[in-house]
Amino acid sequence: PAKAIRFLLLPVSIGEKLLLSYLFTQVIFIAIFLTIYHGIDWLLCFFYNHFVEIPKNPLLRIAQEDYKGVPLNITNSSVLINLFIFVLLSSAAHFGGLSFTKNAFIKTILLIILFWLGINAYHHLLLNFFLPPNSSPHGIFFTDSLVILRQGGNWLVKLPGYWLPTIYWLLPCIIYISLWTGSYFKLKEKQI
Repeated sequence: PAKAIRFLLLPVSIGEKLLLSYLFTQVIFIAIFLTIYHGIDWLLCFFYNHFVEIPKNPLLRIAQEDYKGVPLNITNSSVLINLFIFVLLSSAAHFGGLSFTKNAFIKTILLIILFWLGINAYHHLLLNFFLPPNSSPHGIFFTDSLVILRQGGNWLVKLPGYWLPTIYWLLPCIIYISLWTGSYFKLKEKQI
């Protein structure tokens, strides 16, 4: 018999099962987690600001804003990147839970680690192909292309600015979409 997450055993269509699991793992959990986290963070900052008193020294009064507890801004870019990493990993865990019947969690974690090491090894090999001999193009005509510099004995590969959004977002988004597409086909294959 097919094994999967408990609520995926409901007698509904495959699309409804996928939508239900998506809502629980990607939307509802994150909304509840962020609400609870932001509430506790605000409460701790409130108590800290209420009970901690800055000395009457005039020099410290100038830096009073530095001693205030400020709740974490959820729209901060590092917070959003961490949320996206969580969403990506939970998608991989969901797909792994559907793909493996025994020890799904352990096998999924091992595959994620192997995949991550493989991406890093591929990235390292790819950058080694770009390393030229001691002469490399430079000057005003190469500012918008791949620039390779040698500083302090190390090669630096400076990519154009428009490559960064592609590198940071394109591959994770493709993996994210692929995992949920794979989950759909796994559900369709198992017909649970």
